[in-house]
Amino acid sequence: MIFRTVAAVMLTVIATCSHAATTSVEGRRFFDRYMQLNDAFDPEVANLYTDASKIKALRRYPGGTDRLIEIAGAQWRSMLVSSMPLAKSKGDLSRFTNIRVESEGDRVRVTADRYSALKCYTDKNYYMLVAKDSTGRLYVAEEYFENQPQSNC
Repeated sequence: MIFRTVAAVMLTVIATCSHAATTSVEGRRFFDRYMQLNDAFDPEVANLYTDASKIKALRRYPGGTDRLIEIAGAQWRSMLVSSMPLAKSKGDLSRFTNIRVESEGDRVRVTADRYSALKCYTDKNYYMLVAKDSTGRLYVAEEYFENQPQSNC
């Protein structure tokens, strides 16, 4: 009986540990999938987020005024799905370059330069934190980007 209990505890610990840390390779594959879905204007991109995801958007206005907007994961997922048709019709693409992936505790931080094709500017402060849930599924834990209302085109 004690052996079964110890074995069950050990299997639980091993299972938990196997899902605990996200590797850089997993993070890069996840981000590649994110870019693929984004480029295709596929609403499935919303499934890469969870209700617990945190989205932070810094809106930079002409004249130097900045406004930080924080959006809950559930709201962001809904916004993504509903806005995809309009984004597609406008050609509102983001292109990512200088992609870097680094381990950060049990998560992975992806940083990149994000270029807005619609408004012709580059956000050099973009990042995404990728984590695993208790089942081992990767998701966007946090995302930060900067945008602006005016076009530089």
